Amino acid sequence: MAGRPKDAVEFLKRGMRLDPHNPSRYLYVLGKAHFCMGELEEAAVLFEKAMRLNPENAPSWACLRAACYGLLGRDQEARAALEMNPVIKGWGGIPGSLRSIMYYQPFKDRAVADRYAEGLLKAGISAKLNDYLPAFKENQLNGGEIKRLLFGSTITGFDWNWPSGTGQQWWMDNKKKGEFTWRGPDYSDTGKSRIDGDMICWQYQKSWGGVEIRGTVFRYPGGTSKGKEEYFWCSDFGFSTFSLVK
Repeated sequence: MAGRPKDAVEFLKRGMRLDPHNPSRYLYVLGKAHFCMGELEEAAVLFEKAMRLNPENAPSWACLRAACYGLLGRDQEARAALEMNPVIKGWGGIPGSLRSIMYYQPFKDRAVADRYAEGLLKAGISAKLNDYLPAFKENQLNGGEIKRLLFGSTITGFDWNWPSGTGQQWWMDNKKKGEFTWRGPDYSDTGKSRIDGDMICWQYQKSWGGVEIRGTVFRYPGGTSKGKEEYFWCSDFGFSTFSLVK
């Protein structure tokens, strides 16, 4: 994800040596590394080997396999892999949004993100190539910009991993000194936030067991469909988009 797939290969091979009885997960991520390097045939072989060893994990790995097959021209296999994904099954069909399906794939390298998006389009997603959140350096806010944007403001956004595929709306009221209140349709929480370098850190009272989570914040160049400025952060749990209320 950080744009260093060659480094990842060495760590994965070491992991397999240290943990020889659990090869499937290492093989899948090794396939992802080869996908990032543009070595699609090798990636497909590794995905398939991982599936044979641990077929119950195949649905969770379906989207990257679908993109790989799509780019290789293996159209039927690409479509079948996409339809296997449990989230897509929950949506009742293949969605028309790369933003929702690429939620957990924050590739730093634009070429890799575009490759993944192109593969998903070829697998059957009906969307535009750039219909995903561009978590690239040129769109990233620094620590001072994050503080000016968020501290003392109210924001609202959507979590795109909600089962409907349309997102669950939430609101966050931020005080000047970092205290915040998070509100959703059926849940609320409070906590404190702070800036650490170019990252924002949140510590909720109830959520995540009180463990501090961290994220980077980006400006979405296109804005929302209603013409509002849009931002998103990438944390330990994926993407979340938001706009200023006040």
